[in-house]
Amino acid sequence: MTNVEQSKLRSVQFLLGNNFSEAIKELDKVIELDPEDSVSWHNRGASKYNLDQFEEAIKDLDKAIEINPEGSGSWNYRGRSKYFLKQFEEAIKDFDKAIEIDPDDSISWNFKGKSKLVLMQNEEAIKDFDKAIEIDPDDFENWHLRGTCKFTLGHFEEAIKDLDKAIEINPQDSVSWHYKGRLKYFLKQFAESIKDFDKAISINPEFYDSWHFRGVSKFYSDQLKEAIKDFDKAIKINPEIYDSWHFRGTCKHFLDQSEEAIKDFDKAIEIDPDDFENWHLRGTCKFTLGHFEEAIKDLDKAIEINPQDSVSWHYKGRLKYFLKQFAESIKDFDKAISINPEFYDSWHFRGVSKFYSDQLKEAIKDFDKAIKINPEIYDSWHFRGTCKHFLDQSEEAIKDFDKAIEIDPDDYNSWYLRGSSKNNLNQFKEAIKDFDKAIEMHPQDSSNWHFRGISKFYLRKFEEAIKDFDKAISINLEYYDSWYIRGTCKYFLIQYQEAIQDFDKAISINSKDYNSWHYRGACKYNLDNFEEAIQDFDKAIEINPDESILYKNRASAKRKIGNNEGADEDDTKLLKE
Repeated sequence: MTNVEQSKLRSVQFLLGNNFSEAIKELDKVIELDPEDSVSWHNRGASKYNLDQFEEAIKDLDKAIEINPEGSGSWNYRGRSKYFLKQFEEAIKDFDKAIEIDPDDSISWNFKGKSKLVLMQNEEAIKDFDKAIEIDPDDFENWHLRGTCKFTLGHFEEAIKDLDKAIEINPQDSVSWHYKGRLKYFLKQFAESIKDFDKAISINPEFYDSWHFRGVSKFYSDQLKEAIKDFDKAIKINPEIYDSWHFRGTCKHFLDQSEEAIKDFDKAIEIDPDDFENWHLRGTCKFTLGHFEEAIKDLDKAIEINPQDSVSWHYKGRLKYFLKQFAESIKDFDKAISINPEFYDSWHFRGVSKFYSDQLKEAIKDFDKAIKINPEIYDSWHFRGTCKHFLDQSEEAIKDFDKAIEIDPDDYNSWYLRGSSKNNLNQFKEAIKDFDKAIEMHPQDSSNWHFRGISKFYLRKFEEAIKDFDKAISINLEYYDSWYIRGTCKYFLIQYQEAIQDFDKAISINSKDYNSWHYRGACKYNLDNFEEAIQDFDKAIEINPDESILYKNRASAKRKIGNNEGADEDDTKLLKE
């Protein structure tokens, strides 16, 4: 046996034992002695391929093809070497040649399909995998890869069938279990997707993508605490991938763990500062924590990256609303609505901003739109009714409060305001029922007691009204109207001394309302304290010189003390009126 034959034999033995480095040494000897031996050039190229020396492998395979262009294996290995060097277009040409020589070369069909998959030529890749499966139906990878292409094309049900076949052939293929889970995730079959990710993880506990996507499936199943555990593991495996930091932060955000969520969004932003959503969510967390100025900065950044993000414009408007910058908030809601005309929250909060800017008629228009978009949310009905109440459109306001109460019968505000609107329409008995309900829900709101007292006052149930004003005053000692009207009730009950004490307090709280001066004067008049009565009437007239009853009462008091001239002057003014 010659030296060449001996080296060839030894190289084959090394190749069969996967000892590629030693095989190369023997093939070097063969090629040096017989440079026209295409098989040796091929085998040395294949050995270098198996050692990931792809560029060197290509040189040897070039020579093998030059000597024997009909050797399909050399075209195949050169194509594979180019595939791993990411020279996909060139690799496809080599696989085409290999297939031309040997149409039953399933490996070349497989790699040609994989090259096209990477080039996003999925429909063409499927044809190659079809052929590979026809030749070798027991190779699970072709089923898996064809399923992956169908997944990319959105043919989810067909893709699942291919992955099921891959798993049937190789139930330990964690990647097929993973992609099957991904497909079910996209089909919103989250419970089923979690089972598939469970299997992938049991096969490969270090499979980052399966931990991550199992967490995402749990996120969309409202299993937020369990999802966080999966994201913890994913981050431990690969802390440099943005997605798990993002989703873990989002889970914590929805669990009201805002400070912890901010830390995750910090990391996500560090990894990928160009994803607007992290800036948006971090800003939302800061909003929740009351860090309004800092939140606005994050939302500004989100908008800078994606100016068409209506949600960031909306939350920026909400922040300015909380800062009582209503004019600025309206501009932000304008922008959100221009991007998304069906954004209920922006219509509603723009209406609320206009409400607090005393633009009540404009606010009603926004609430009209909000209600049209979502008629089942209480807030817009309540605020629209409130606008109409303050515009003295009491009948229309009551209709809105009716609807608000139907949606949320446990919010006392609508009961209270509906009662107030009924007061405006002199429906005092019906109003009392609404105030009863408001008081039952919120007995510490002085306004509920006060306005029920008003209803009873107009029904001339003065003693009952006084009890309600007593309660209102016990809750809020500075409630001017309750002191004033309680005094008025006592006036009509001829409890003048008691009434004067209430008017004293009312005047100490608000000395600019003529009514308390007037009624205190009337009490003093009825107690024959005419001089002091005149002083109170003087003050009332100073505040409101156009009220004729004040002159009439002062004239009467002046006559009681013999000041007929002064009384005549008041009568003259009364006549002029």
